Amino acid sequence: YKEDIIDYLDEVDNLAHEIGSVNTICFENQKKKGYNTDILGFQKTLETNSLDNFDSVLILGSGGASKTVKYFCKKNNLSYKIVSRHKKNNYLSYKDIGKDILSNSVLIVNCTPIGTFPNINYSPDLPYNLVNDKSIFFDLVYNPEETKLLSTSKSKGSKIKNGYDMLVNQAELSWEIWNK
Repeated sequence: YKEDIIDYLDEVDNLAHEIGSVNTICFENQKKKGYNTDILGFQKTLETNSLDNFDSVLILGSGGASKTVKYFCKKNNLSYKIVSRHKKNNYLSYKDIGKDILSNSVLIVNCTPIGTFPNINYSPDLPYNLVNDKSIFFDLVYNPEETKLLSTSKSKGSKIKNGYDMLVNQAELSWEIWNK
């Protein structure tokens, strides 16, 4: 929806246009204008939680949220790979993820709704036997507080973070936009 909404807006902020994803809409001068506040929410969450000890990023999902993470990687010269259920556009499939990817210091960002309440018994189809303490898992899901993805990864020694701080950080910027 973060991508589909763009066709229904009168204007799109330059940053949201560059990212290709809108998560905040403001009505200005009787026009609908789209913004992307997710990028700031994502960046601020990494900074405030000291999630910076990684060599590459593995982005799970290929929708609007993943475009934000991809944009962050490009702007920060970070190596990244996108994983999707459907192999297209040079994306990896979940079956392509092996030790060569997970043995390094990697930030794995779940940009899918998998594991969100009420479907809490599901998690992305990763080779969890290869997960180790070098990995950082950032699940953009925040309900439940600890998804199956996060609990499984934590049991392997990985550092974990849910999406609550990102939600709050992007919402604060959205609030500023709505009240300017």
